[in-house]
Amino acid sequence: MTTLRFCLAAALLTSALIAQKDAGGVPAPTEALERGRTVYVLSACHYCHGVDLAQTAMGAANLLHSRMVGADVGGNLMGPLIKAGLPALQTSMPSYYDMTPQEITDLSAYIHYLRQKGRYAELKAAPLPAGDTARGKTAFRGSAKCAGCHTPKSLVSRLKKTPPERTDQLLLPAPHSRFTENAQPAEVADLLAYLDKLR
Repeated sequence: MTTLRFCLAAALLTSALIAQKDAGGVPAPTEALERGRTVYVLSACHYCHGVDLAQTAMGAANLLHSRMVGADVGGNLMGPLIKAGLPALQTSMPSYYDMTPQEITDLSAYIHYLRQKGRYAELKAAPLPAGDTARGKTAFRGSAKCAGCHTPKSLVSRLKKTPPERTDQLLLPAPHSRFTENAQPAEVADLLAYLDKLR
């Protein structure tokens, strides 16, 4: 009976933690991302990295702007670090050596989701520099990988009228999430300048 009470109490505590934004992270839109949020919360990642990834308590990395996290695909870079920890640091990150491959996958997906939300908010809030159409054209075909799905001609009739709407067209669609997560303001400004020229 004592074991049953303990299990019920643990389940209630877990549910309460996940339901609270300050202790439970940012709610996610899919079941898989919710699994990642559970791992993030129960592993106490939010205590050092924050619910929005931008906290750097106890010397933790700012995951919102980490190049390593930006280059990660499915946990291939984050996973080994999470499992090994960072014991040599003055304020060490613990080792989660027993985290399963599925938990690593779910956790990395949730971290990428938070980065996409956070970087979108930053890119929308800050005034963008003047864009360069030539650099935008190069980014369209290269680093932004737009040309993999779009041709310039196919976009002309679909571009929204106002600059904020066009910015959302560039940053919000799910297939653009990796771009949004890693884009710099100048790159966004250059692409918008190129898209404006197409109109």
